[in-house]
Amino acid sequence: MRLTGGRILNSDFVLEERDLYIQNGRLGFSGDDGETLGISGLTVIPGLIDLHIHGFGGIDLTGATADQVERVCCMLVKRGVTSFAATTLTTEIEIMLKSLETLGTAIEKGTDGAEMVGINMEGPFISPERHGAMDKKHFWPFDERVLDTFISRSRNNIKIMTVAPEIEANLNGISTIRDRGIVASVGHTDASADIVTAAIEKGATHATHLFNAMSSLGHREPGAVGAILDSDATVELICDGKHIDSRVIRLVYKLVGRERLCIISDDVSTAGMPDGEYEIQGERVAVKDGTCTLTDGTLYGNVNSLFDCVRRSVKDFGLPIEDAVYCASAVPSRILGIADKKGRIAEGMDADLVIINDDFEIKYVIKNGNIIG
Repeated sequence: MRLTGGRILNSDFVLEERDLYIQNGRLGFSGDDGETLGISGLTVIPGLIDLHIHGFGGIDLTGATADQVERVCCMLVKRGVTSFAATTLTTEIEIMLKSLETLGTAIEKGTDGAEMVGINMEGPFISPERHGAMDKKHFWPFDERVLDTFISRSRNNIKIMTVAPEIEANLNGISTIRDRGIVASVGHTDASADIVTAAIEKGATHATHLFNAMSSLGHREPGAVGAILDSDATVELICDGKHIDSRVIRLVYKLVGRERLCIISDDVSTAGMPDGEYEIQGERVAVKDGTCTLTDGTLYGNVNSLFDCVRRSVKDFGLPIEDAVYCASAVPSRILGIADKKGRIAEGMDADLVIINDDFEIKYVIKNGNIIG
């Protein structure tokens, strides 16, 4: 296939007018013309990669069946997400173990639609003081045998794990998590800045949804937020306009730059669903005006797709399109260890693309070289 007449966000994330070729599911800049897709007036960006997503369209990936996982993949790809890390919630151990088996098997087997490229475990080694919308009775301190059971059940597909380092066992377990090839992420934590700095020194390299469910920034006690910002760790931001004020989004972007900023959705099962009342992991939630909350008003994840978060980052929050897309494609691909094949428009990369108009609306999605209907 040849894509002709449009602009591409090239491997340096600079917009240029250039034709793009797809052959055998890979990208290139020359080749057999084959089918031609005219995209005059449109822009080609890399397929988005959601590093942190719990579900979509009424399906929770924690506890989902294989068929339900497949349905999530098919829904996501139509919304510009061509790859993602399936993210588990902390709940009953039996549900978590079964979920890891189901997700790990799906990763090995492969899916239609969006591609699962790993598992992101949000807990259980996290703080009951910052439990967010999760039930703290299912949290416990780090245990190496438990970690190895998780890894085994997932078929070695866990890529990221959130840890609260103020719990001594968790702090000491960070180096073990790192040595297992898993990204240790600071999150759901009430830790002081000094403890978070110690966690980073032990090998934590990432922060789970910065600001949300962690000790806040103060001018005398910088908290988890301050220590993370003062480090080289990559940070997640939920850019839905609900979890974080737009001024704070711009401030973090200016401070850490695009190399450390990862835009995520943190979508839960109610994402993509109409306003109404639902149940997630036994909790009653309400979806209204783009927000999902518990009955007490606590935010419960996000209901706006990653593409919507990127669009808002550009249209409403003032981030350059080049950098907003970079933070939702190149950065997560690097964190997940797949930057050699995904996250950029470059020779030989997987042909995962989103084609948009000037209003940041999706006109085409291409996955593995195939146009998604």
